[in-house]
Amino acid sequence: IPTMFINTNQQTSDQAKDMVFESSQSDHNGLSIASDAESGTSEESLKDQAIEYSLNTLQHVVLDLADDQALVYGAVPDQQAQYLIPISQIVLEDHDYNEAIQSLYDQFQTQIWQDAINVVQGIQFEMNVDERQVIVHVPDDFSLGDGSAIPSLFEDILAFMFTPYGIDQAIFRSDAGIGVELGPYGLITEMNLVMPVANYKRYEVEAFNQTFLIPIPQDEASLEEALHDLKIHDEAFDVYETIPEEIEFTVSTTEDQVIVEFEPFKEPYFEQELMLMIESILLTAKSYGYESVSFRQLMVDQIGPYQLTEPIHVPLAANPIY
Repeated sequence: IPTMFINTNQQTSDQAKDMVFESSQSDHNGLSIASDAESGTSEESLKDQAIEYSLNTLQHVVLDLADDQALVYGAVPDQQAQYLIPISQIVLEDHDYNEAIQSLYDQFQTQIWQDAINVVQGIQFEMNVDERQVIVHVPDDFSLGDGSAIPSLFEDILAFMFTPYGIDQAIFRSDAGIGVELGPYGLITEMNLVMPVANYKRYEVEAFNQTFLIPIPQDEASLEEALHDLKIHDEAFDVYETIPEEIEFTVSTTEDQVIVEFEPFKEPYFEQELMLMIESILLTAKSYGYESVSFRQLMVDQIGPYQLTEPIHVPLAANPIY
């Protein structure tokens, strides 16, 4: 993935602007900084790199939509059924929801993980945004399998799918009547949908061809605690930090904005590392109910698509599938 080194406190912001990307065969699969004379890269080649760069570095979030576009949201249990992988897809505004949501899950299985559990297979959804409800029509043979792991995640999956539309209640129906059997939880007729408060860390397994930002529930943790927890990894569950341990920062808030102020970096970082850090902080702030984040003292004015001289609005969705 194209990246670049970001400057340490020995380097000024103006110096960073004078640098251009040069291909690097490092273990980070990235781009390092070189001067114009050193790189010998043509303007046309730089434009091609910029296009490739923009396509790759936007893979973890959806920032905005065109007027004729909309989003569908989903979530897939991870390989150990411990956490959820939120996924999303940009569709035309006049889409058929049931076709679009099935397509999202089908494409995830085709492109990313063939054995992913598709909990919406065979289900039809009927949204009533005015009533803040979704009617979930399940087939008579609907099952989430044995055990409690997947049924316990089902409520959160529906929350990821429908709370972005302002829906906070699911009502279950089948041909046999009202309700659905959810394994050890018995017959469920309705369910309140609430998004769990979480921070977002990097989920990476060898079998996948890309990384994801996934929510790690934070229970009673404050926003500041949740952001500092982004330095902690849990390798047993393939969950990794998004903020390098040595990076220091403080956190403050206003009514709808989070302010993250960094201390001078002690070493350089690839730009993609900082892209992940920014996106995970943005998604975490969104989970805690904030609308924007101000990043201060990052020593450059822009990283990827993010203009750091002004507050950045939280993303619309995580992990788009193209």
